[in-house]
Amino acid sequence: MAELGQKLMWLVQVAQFNMHYILSIIAVLWIIQIMNVLVRYRLNVFGLLPRHPMGLIGIFTSPFLHGSFTHLLFNCIPLFLLMNLLLLAGLGQFIVVSLLIIVISGICIWLVGRSALHVGASGLIMGYWGYLMINAILYPSIITVLLIIFCFYYFAGLF
Repeated sequence: MAELGQKLMWLVQVAQFNMHYILSIIAVLWIIQIMNVLVRYRLNVFGLLPRHPMGLIGIFTSPFLHGSFTHLLFNCIPLFLLMNLLLLAGLGQFIVVSLLIIVISGICIWLVGRSALHVGASGLIMGYWGYLMINAILYPSIITVLLIIFCFYYFAGLF
């Protein structure tokens, strides 16, 4: 039981250390949204437009653009939680996983998405969720089982 307590204390310390990364990313999202509102959502032309050459840039930019402040707020809540969990594995892994999810989900949306402008971090959120679920299944421990239960309870309603 003492070992579990030590692991939980370690998790709290790591989460506190990683908080500035998470808050910085979320702050950038809000700054981009404020700029987007000031230019009357003209930045959304950099969203992802499926099967159109101009939409290719959206593979990389669409997770940073949002349709409204409400859209951004409801993306920030799960992003905050999932980035916290993912950063427990380290900053390097967080960056690699984030880039892979952005590119793979962006390409998939570009190839098979409906013919409309796609913006928002929902693909990134679902990618984080899936990564954490698979990681917990492949490398089970008390902590990962608790995380998978928490993630499944909280995020299963998104499907």
